[in-house]
Amino acid sequence: MKYPVILQFGFVVFNNEAQTLGGCYGEQLVPVTQTTKMSLRDFLVSRAASGGADYAKALRRAFAYFKSAGDGKNRGQQNNW
Repeated sequence: MKYPVILQFGFVVFNNEAQTLGGCYGEQLVPVTQTTKMSLRDFLVSRAASGGADYAKALRRAFAYFKSAGDGKNRGQQNNW
């Protein structure tokens, strides 16, 4: 049985701190829509490079996205993997 492909994404920007866009965008992967793309684009444009690069914080934050995506509880979406 084939399952529909649901494209989702999230961004983690980091230097000495790891940051994501606030609200639901910061806690889980979100569907690719014009609204989410514009919100995340504006978030990225508002950031400036500075400080160091704490990869450990960025990876922990990114792994949190995947943890929330795998539990099937967010946004009423069930993953079928």
